[in-house]
Amino acid sequence: QGRKDAGRKTLRPGGGIPSPVAAVCSLVVLLTLASRAAAGTGSILVAGSVNADTFLPVGRFPSPGENLTLLPGRRPREDVPGGKGCNQAVAASRLSGDDVRTAFLGRFGDDPAGTALERALVEAGVDTSPSRRCAGVPSGRGYVLVLPDGEVCAVVSGGSNADGWSDLEDMSDGDLDGLVSSHSLLMLQCEVPADVNLRLARAARRTGVPVLLDAGGEDRDMDRELLECCSFVIPNETELGRLARRMGGAEDREDGVEVDGGLVDAVLDDAGPHLDRETVVSTLSSARALQRAGASNVLVTLGPRGSL
Repeated sequence: QGRKDAGRKTLRPGGGIPSPVAAVCSLVVLLTLASRAAAGTGSILVAGSVNADTFLPVGRFPSPGENLTLLPGRRPREDVPGGKGCNQAVAASRLSGDDVRTAFLGRFGDDPAGTALERALVEAGVDTSPSRRCAGVPSGRGYVLVLPDGEVCAVVSGGSNADGWSDLEDMSDGDLDGLVSSHSLLMLQCEVPADVNLRLARAARRTGVPVLLDAGGEDRDMDRELLECCSFVIPNETELGRLARRMGGAEDREDGVEVDGGLVDAVLDDAGPHLDRETVVSTLSSARALQRAGASNVLVTLGPRGSL
């Protein structure tokens, strides 16, 4: 968290609102790596975004054209390390312990925030050697409105996350294969350019490295080939519905994708009061639509209600 230490502002990883997606992804990471642990090959490569985030506590989200002030007596929390890539790398490093190495492939801005963000990742035990500093490009920034119950919405300025990948775009397939194949697992999100994700995912497929894709981030179309390269695609409910519609899936059809009633009953029995039948049917139907579009496995995060 951003704080003053002896008059100097420092960055600490893991501050702000906990990321349920990061935690879920990290759990899947550990399960995926379990079969490789005996061979001593555990290594996670997280490729993605890193931001300096500012958290703004408000009583409600603004309506169009409206200005709001912060909650009385509250101050913004500035320059908190964030971005989906950073969050996942820190969570994976903390949860996996000393037996599994976590590396981060990202682009740091050419400013004091970039230096502090890299330092925060290193202090969390993350190997940043695959990353680069982008000359003349500012760090990514996130501006997050936080309600008292923890609900958030944000605006993100991509900075180096969006404009710092020209060197990777110029790399040969062989060089990318070498970069990815030295790891046991590749984790991606949608806060870096889509072609960067696709090239890395292709390299992972060529070299037999499992891929986890967090579908959150920029609201954009999903390449079907990217879906086909992924071992797990991980959207939340909103992202799942959007992807299903754009892929011509369940939510574009009156009857949707058929879901086995016995499966729905089993999920409801296991979930207890946290999920209702309509949510389960809609979620499973849309997830099946993604599988028909090329995804192998779909893990849908449902906030405090868990995941399917």
